[in-house]
Amino acid sequence: MKTVSLDQLGAYLHETLGLTPQFGEWPGQRMLPYALRDSFEFQTGALLGRPILLVIRRATTALTVGDVAARVRRIESTAGCPVVYVTTHMPAFERARLVALKIPFIVPGVQLYLPDLGIDFRERQRSVRQSAVAHLAPATQALLIPHLLFDQWAEDWAVTRAAGQRGYTAMTASRAARELVAAGLFTEHTVERQRFLRPLHGPRETWELARPLLRTPVIRLVWLDPDDAHALAGAPMAGVSALATLTMLGTPRWPIVALDTTAARNLRGHRVDRYASGAPVSDGPVCEVWRYAPTLSPGATTVDRLSLLLSLQTEDDARVQGALQELAEQLPW
Repeated sequence: MKTVSLDQLGAYLHETLGLTPQFGEWPGQRMLPYALRDSFEFQTGALLGRPILLVIRRATTALTVGDVAARVRRIESTAGCPVVYVTTHMPAFERARLVALKIPFIVPGVQLYLPDLGIDFRERQRSVRQSAVAHLAPATQALLIPHLLFDQWAEDWAVTRAAGQRGYTAMTASRAARELVAAGLFTEHTVERQRFLRPLHGPRETWELARPLLRTPVIRLVWLDPDDAHALAGAPMAGVSALATLTMLGTPRWPIVALDTTAARNLRGHRVDRYASGAPVSDGPVCEVWRYAPTLSPGATTVDRLSLLLSLQTEDDARVQGALQELAEQLPW
C-alpha cells in the first residue's frame, strides 16, 4: 500500500468537489504520542470554509478499523476540528464500518465521506443502494445465509433455483433478488426465466455489509413442560447450547433447540423473553421459534453459524461474547 500524495488528494478533491484546497503541515502533531505520529502524516487546511485536519496513513502502517476509529478520535480531541482519515485502499466492508461509526475518510478514486460537511460521494456507483432497505425479509435472509456459507462464490447464483430448494416460491425469489440488489450486494440478470445474481463483493465483505440489514431469526422463546420434550426430537441445538457445541463455552443448564413457526405451532408451554439464569422457570427445555427453517442441511445438529451469531448478538454475557468471537473465526473466509 502506497501513501497518498498531496497531488493525488488535491486532484481527487478538485474532480469531485471542484475545490483546490491548500494544505500545510500541522504543528500540533508535536503534542501527540509517538505511536500516533508514526502512523500518519498530518496536513491541515480547510474545505468549504471549515477547518479540517487530514491524517494520511503511512504505507508501512497496519491498522484495523477499530485502530483507525480510536486514533482519529484521540487526534480530534487534540486538534479541536474534524479529523479526516486518508488512505489509498480500504475494502468496502471497512468503509461501511467507518460510515456507521461516522469517522470521516477519503479514499481517492473510491469514496469521500465527510459527515460534518454533509458529503458522501462514491465514485463507484455500484456501491450506492438503489433504494433504502431497512431490513432484509426473513426469506431473503434464509436464502443469503446458505449462499454465503456453502456456494461457489465466483459463480453466478441461481436464486430462483435456490429458493425452490428451500421451499420458497418464484415470487419470493424475485423479491429477494430485488432486496439484495437494492442493498448494493449483487447485480441481477435473467436467463430463460431463471434469475441469477452476481456478487459485487467477496463473501466476507458481503456479510459485513449485509449484517446491519439482518435480524435475529428468533421470534420468541417457549419453555416446555418436561413431559412435552419429545416434541423437540430431531430439532437442532440453538442459542447457547449450539454455541457451547461449536466453541469452548460451557454447556447451559437447560437445552436450547430451534423450530420454525410451523413445527412449533402445537407446542405447549409458556412464552418468555429471556432464558436468564436464576429466572423462575420450569425444568423443561427451551425452544426458540424461528422466522425461517433453522437447519440448512439434512441431519444438522446445530443451527448455522451466521444465524447463531445474529441470534446472540445482543447477549451481554462476556463469556458468550468471547465464544461468539471464537465462532466468527470459524467462518469460511
